Amino acid sequence: MALQKAITDERGVTAAYFRIAAIIGQYASEIPVITVQLLGYADGSYRDKEKLSSNQNLSNTFKEVYLVADDQQGYTRADIYKRLTTEIPEFAGSKEI
Repeated sequence: MALQKAITDERGVTAAYFRIAAIIGQYASEIPVITVQLLGYADGSYRDKEKLSSNQNLSNTFKEVYLVADDQQGYTRADIYKRLTTEIPEFAGSKEI
């Protein structure tokens, strides 16, 4: 599972395929937050090539976004991908693939 949308970062690097690398719960603050770390690829073919080589990272960008912890919306990868498309403006209109 991943999100498909062309996003150009502050360095001018464009990625069109994003996958979740890590979901980290942070509950020590007053408002619990989930940190979502995403790896971005030029397109899905780079991710496919990466899967074939256990030592090679072919991502060209890294993003870290934050979501408010919400038990009702869930914490599975599928739940988080859905939340990214609705709660993070940069990923609005992304296609789940």
